Amino acid sequence: MIDRRITRFLVAAFLLVPSFAQAQTKTDLKGKVVEMGSARPLVGAEVALPDLDKWALTNQDGDFKITGLVPGRYRLEVYHLGYRKHEGSIDVRESGETRLELWPDPIVLEGLTAQVDRLRSRRNAIATTVRVADRGRLTGAINIEDAIRRTGEMLVPCGSVDYCLWRRGRVVAPVVYIDERRAFGLDELRAYPVEHFQIIEVIGHSMIRAYTVGFMERLALGKAFLMPVLY
Repeated sequence: MIDRRITRFLVAAFLLVPSFAQAQTKTDLKGKVVEMGSARPLVGAEVALPDLDKWALTNQDGDFKITGLVPGRYRLEVYHLGYRKHEGSIDVRESGETRLELWPDPIVLEGLTAQVDRLRSRRNAIATTVRVADRGRLTGAINIEDAIRRTGEMLVPCGSVDYCLWRRGRVVAPVVYIDERRAFGLDELRAYPVEHFQIIEVIGHSMIRAYTVGFMERLALGKAFLMPVLY
């Protein structure tokens, strides 16, 4: 007669086999986001699996990858400023790539182009250095500190949990604006996920101005306004 302890061990080992096999079937969702009609790659499009709280931004070639997925069917959302949002579902398999196409929204695109030009003109009129990370540069950033570094700036610790800009051999606490509103420093900026931002500007000695995707859309539709920068 088999010892009961051995029996329990064999049963437990048997029950672990499906879990182990399932862990080995993890795969990635890979693909490209393009403009409907022209097939032009879209840089900085957000591809999200909201039920899993997983997302990725497309790179300069419109490519994206979301890793560590169990094959199956998931709810999918794809968004790019100036385009109609795609909502649906997708089958994630162990191999292959998917192609996602977004319809342009001519009204938003025209307004967005005008507002981006206004932002550029405003930067050029400021009598100091302005470093910029647009949606394309923000692709792949893992947090706000990383996003700011992609403007070419250096962030350094200036406390137990905070960061500051490095200026001429000393640390400077930045003055932060989010969507033209004075924020509560870098702490408030860090409360936003990176994918929510369209543009981040670092201006001169100590100013950071960040603009969310939602604000840029309202700006394009004439529902928000840019303020003069006094520096």
